[in-house]
Amino acid sequence: MASDDGRRWGSGVGCRRAEVGGWTLVAARGPCDVRRWHGKGLAPLSAWVRTAILRAMRGVLLLAALLTLLPLAPVVVTAADSATLLAEALRLKEQYRDAEALARLETLLAEDAAHGPALLQAAHLHFRLGWLYSEGEERRRRFFLADEMARRALAAAPDNAAARLMAVVARGKIASYLSSAEQVRIAREISAELTSLARLLPPDDVDLLHVAAWLHFKVGKVSAVERLLAGVFFGGLPEGLYVDTAMATMRRLIELRPESPVYPYDLGVFYQRLGQPGQARPWFEKVAAMAGKTPEEEVYQRWAKRKLAQIGG
Repeated sequence: MASDDGRRWGSGVGCRRAEVGGWTLVAARGPCDVRRWHGKGLAPLSAWVRTAILRAMRGVLLLAALLTLLPLAPVVVTAADSATLLAEALRLKEQYRDAEALARLETLLAEDAAHGPALLQAAHLHFRLGWLYSEGEERRRRFFLADEMARRALAAAPDNAAARLMAVVARGKIASYLSSAEQVRIAREISAELTSLARLLPPDDVDLLHVAAWLHFKVGKVSAVERLLAGVFFGGLPEGLYVDTAMATMRRLIELRPESPVYPYDLGVFYQRLGQPGQARPWFEKVAAMAGKTPEEEVYQRWAKRKLAQIGG
């Protein structure tokens, strides 16, 4: 009969004994009598194990203490890394993987906030994401981010014509979210900047011509009364901007880039806003019939079909 002490520690009933290398091991549901370990010469082994564990724990604690004293080295994006990230972003942008491209640029800008080329590309991507793929508040957010990035790119390279033009485009996009006074002021600024850029860029620069066409159209179609009020209250709209010039410029763009859906679509929009749906229809039909090889073309095709549905007949 096992003792009370034996039942308590599992060395009595319910234990299994086995001879291993001359040592008797006792296996039980609970702890076995530690005195048997001492009796069989296991005490030195258990002491050695305890010592080894304590030394290992001291080593781990010492290493942890040393690591807390050492400052973490900052992650630095080198010039080579920047070039690689920019190249990857441009490649992804060409593939219309805009969100991925923007992520590469944001990584670069997190380490070099004044990287002009990255800022310029980020501005264009925010503009494109806002214009083609967003609506409502998300579109507004993208346009204002494009404006911020464009201004930072311009600050990094004030004489860069591409940065100046991107800043003009972005300002034009956020104007509709601002007050009438701000819109008039921005129209004057854009007009002056386009005049300056026309001396630097080729006469057939499609981006310059496209912005100029829209400026001519928006300011040119302002009524005489609205123009008078703008002059009285907001310093006046820029002069020399006409709807006819806008139409002619957009037709010129269609000649320069016949494969693009942007310019025939915009010309259709011009005619529609002038109350001439019959003149607008052929241009929307032209866009709707295009092959749609890129995501941008597919977006313009959907827009053109929507316009045709609005026109009816």
